[in-house]
Amino acid sequence: MPLPARMYIKAKDVKNTGLSFKSKTEQAAELAKWAYNCCKNLGKELWIVTDGGFTGASFLKSVIKMGVVVIARLRKDAALRALLKQVKGRKRGRPRKYGKRIKLQNIVNNRDRWNKVKALLYGEEEIKIEQNFSDIKEIEGAGQQQVRNYFANVGAFHLNMWVHTLVEL
Repeated sequence: MPLPARMYIKAKDVKNTGLSFKSKTEQAAELAKWAYNCCKNLGKELWIVTDGGFTGASFLKSVIKMGVVVIARLRKDAALRALLKQVKGRKRGRPRKYGKRIKLQNIVNNRDRWNKVKALLYGEEEIKIEQNFSDIKEIEGAGQQQVRNYFANVGAFHLNMWVHTLVEL
């Protein structure tokens, strides 16, 4: 079911709308806060599944501080580090900040470390979330609106999401 959405406007175009500029990650953090409060009121835990574009510190720090579980695809430039081992005797120079670098290629090539998980949704083994995005774009026509005003675009997009929700109910 579609939830609240925010339309991203480039910084150069924001002056024409009278709104303040917010990056995609700032908008995502606001939506995550809204979803967290809804889940908290219902006594549920919030899990967010996101693409690699939202694995930056500006988004992750804010949602992890709320206690949200985040499942994300790593960015291709992700630099993973092992936990830093405490040094018993102090050596010369600045103490290390990070542990040794973890090379993803070595982990991916080692098949023994991968676990297979079977996901069932309504008794069927399928991936439904991508199907919803596809339906909203292809069948309901989200993103194909030919309007010139920001607020008309927001209205048209929300109308597309509501039509999809009503059809799927």
